[in-house]
Amino acid sequence: MTRPPVPPFDEVSAGQKVQAAEDAWNTRDPERVAGAYTEDTVWRNRSEFLTGREEVVAFLTRKWQRELDYALRKSLWAFTADRIAVRFQYEWHDDAGRWWRSYGNENWEFDADGYMRSREASINDVAIDERERRIFGPRREGDDADALFVLVAGVVEVTKEADAGPVVLRRMPAPAYFGEIGLIHGVPRTATVTAVEACTVWRVPAEVFLAAAAHAGISGALADTVRVRFETATG
Repeated sequence: MTRPPVPPFDEVSAGQKVQAAEDAWNTRDPERVAGAYTEDTVWRNRSEFLTGREEVVAFLTRKWQRELDYALRKSLWAFTADRIAVRFQYEWHDDAGRWWRSYGNENWEFDADGYMRSREASINDVAIDERERRIFGPRREGDDADALFVLVAGVVEVTKEADAGPVVLRRMPAPAYFGEIGLIHGVPRTATVTAVEACTVWRVPAEVFLAAAAHAGISGALADTVRVRFETATG
């Protein structure tokens, strides 16, 4: 059984491999994550050395018991035929409520079937205030719409999946908002939104936004914006 995309990689397939890893790790499901690696995979994660899927599952179980509300972003750095280099950041808090942002680099090597046989990760943790958070878990196209997000500071990138990989629809600097299409039209998320720099985002639960919209009505400007965005995302 293969795990596409398989080597030799090009820029598109290497990017797809990186995005698939981000999506899997954001589930915080050790078994699902471990399924992307060979049975005898070899890891170095910080100063810890692992061999085989069983050790990977045990490691990830411990990791996500300690790193609470973990949320990750990965990006492609470089690639060859069967190797990929990745940069990443993730945010989490400990059981005392202290927040951290972890910065890391990974080197991956794959077998011919697309399974990762080697992973080396170097990671540094930086203490942050909860107000400095900029990664709020996966917000991906096709997910249920459960909130409106108000971008108070920073810049985000809006992408949509295509056969050749994610397509950038636009970059939005603050002040801005997103997430309204799914709420107003009652459909899953039509795009993915990712922070490209430090951001401050307010999350407005769906029931609060919809109650306010029902009470005050939707302004002409908002209605026009929703119409244009919906046509862009679905057309």
